[in-house]
Amino acid sequence: MKKWVLILGLVLSFNAYGANDCVDGEQNCWDCWRSDSDLCTARLNGTDLSITGTGEMKDYGWYRDGNTGIYITDAPWGNTENGNTEIENITIEGITRVGNSAFLGSTNLENITFSDSVVEIGKNALHSSGLTHLELPPNLKVLAGGSIQNIQSVNSIVIPDGVETIGNAVFWNWSSLESIVIPNSVTTLGHDDFANCPNLKSIVIGDGVTSILENSFSNTPAYIYCQDTQERSCKDLIGENNQEALGKLRLYKVENGKIKVGSKTYDSLSDLPQYKLRRIYTIDEANQVAGKVNSVKIRYR
Repeated sequence: MKKWVLILGLVLSFNAYGANDCVDGEQNCWDCWRSDSDLCTARLNGTDLSITGTGEMKDYGWYRDGNTGIYITDAPWGNTENGNTEIENITIEGITRVGNSAFLGSTNLENITFSDSVVEIGKNALHSSGLTHLELPPNLKVLAGGSIQNIQSVNSIVIPDGVETIGNAVFWNWSSLESIVIPNSVTTLGHDDFANCPNLKSIVIGDGVTSILENSFSNTPAYIYCQDTQERSCKDLIGENNQEALGKLRLYKVENGKIKVGSKTYDSLSDLPQYKLRRIYTIDEANQVAGKVNSVKIRYR
C-alpha cells in the first residue's frame, strides 16, 4: 500500500510542475498563476492565446498610452508598443478566475471561449477588446468592475442565472448594446454600469436587485423595466434624484406566466417594447424634407 501512495504522490507532483512550467526554451509561454496553490500556463501561438490550469490567474496592471490612446496591459502577451492587438482568439480551460486586465486592449480579438470552470472575470479583463460576440461562462458568479467595459461591437449579451455581482462600469460605453436582462440572482448594480450606451433600448432589472449605484443609466435612452416586490420599490431603487431614469421607468407584473405592463400583455421579457428616439431635425434638414413629412421638430442651435 505504501508503494502505491508514493507513486501517486510522484504523479501529482509531476502534473503540478508541468501545468505551471513551460518547456525549456519555449517561446511565447508564461506562467500565469496567482498563488502557489494555483496552476496556470499561458501560450501564444501566432494570434491564438491559450490559458490552461486550475485555480486563479494572476492579476495584471495597465496603462493608456498618452499619444495613441491605446489601452495596454502589462501581461507578457500584451506588453508591446501597440498593446495585445495581434491576439484574435483566446481559450480558457480549467481556470476559475480570469485575472485583472489580462486581455485589456485586445482590439483584434474575435473570439474568447471560457470553460465552465470560470466563476469570476476580473477587473478590466476584457476592457476595450474588439469582440463582436461574447458568451459568458454558465457558472459565472462575478463580473468585476470594468471587466467587459468599452466594447463597441456586441449588440446583445446573456447574463447567466447565478451571477451575483456586477461591479462598477461593467457595460460602460457599449455603443452597440441594444437590450439586456439582469437575472434575479444579481443583488447590486455598480455605478456607471450602463452609462454612455446610446443604442441601449431596454433594460430589465431582476427582482433580486436591491441596490443601484449612481449614474447607472446616464446618457442612455433605454426603457427601464422593473417589478415592485415586498423587498423593494422600483422608484426608491432608482432614486428620486435620478429624474432622467425615473422618466424611463416602466413597471411590470408577472401574471399567469405573462408579462403585464399597464393594460398590455406580453409573452416574455424579450417582447417588451424598445425605446425609440424621436427624430429631431435641424433647420436645414427640415427644408430638405419639406412636403415629404407631415410635421418636423426643429432643434435650434
